[in-house]
Amino acid sequence: MNLSLDTYTAQSQLAKYCRDGIAVDLLGLTPNRLSQYRRLVFNIIKDNIENAFPIAYKYLPAEIWEELVYDFFSIHPCQNYQVWKLPKEFVDFVIDNNYAKKHEIHYLTDLLNFEWAEMELYNMADKPYNYGSFEGDIINDKIKFNPEFILLPLEFPIHIYPPTIATEKKGNYFVLLFREKESGKIQFVDLSVWYSFLIEQVSQNDLTINQILNYAPQLFSNISIDELKTNTILFIKSMITKKFVIAIE
Repeated sequence: MNLSLDTYTAQSQLAKYCRDGIAVDLLGLTPNRLSQYRRLVFNIIKDNIENAFPIAYKYLPAEIWEELVYDFFSIHPCQNYQVWKLPKEFVDFVIDNNYAKKHEIHYLTDLLNFEWAEMELYNMADKPYNYGSFEGDIINDKIKFNPEFILLPLEFPIHIYPPTIATEKKGNYFVLLFREKESGKIQFVDLSVWYSFLIEQVSQNDLTINQILNYAPQLFSNISIDELKTNTILFIKSMITKKFVIAIE
């Protein structure tokens, strides 16, 4: 049923007040209750954000965290109707408004993206797949990965160290996040540049390890292809154990 214009206007004014706190005169509403509505709505959003980013909430100074959440609540016009997706809008808001630079918290963007990636994987719709055979040749046959994964590039190793330590180790890092089929648990694997490139090429271009090895001399100087091949076989075997590789056919 469509709302009347008066009802729609009243709801919009109440929603705006709950966000920005600017007083509004609503017919039939007791004025001293307005602040209670705003407090309740803000606490729901605040709790949602803090539960989504427990590490950021723990390590950021309390006054900075309060600023981020309050600004997001007051300024950002939320678009998602699914509450679990709200934290992604928070990440985009913090990045778009450059809070990491403003407060000189250099690891902030990486940390929020990492924590969101975990939540996104945990809540994403299932991508049906089955385990196949592992009898194929790792180097020359097609390798199949668990499709429920995210490959995340990072400037700071927040997946390895606490943020206060990670901020001193700026570099090029990669982390693989994937969801276990049976338990739904999210696994994290620290990756080298080579293994990140390998996973990308297998998943996007359906290349074999042997085909990907042809790119190695372009990526690394003075590389031993034989040694790289041996280490890559060991890596794939470890990914079979972790159940990220689901078939070699």
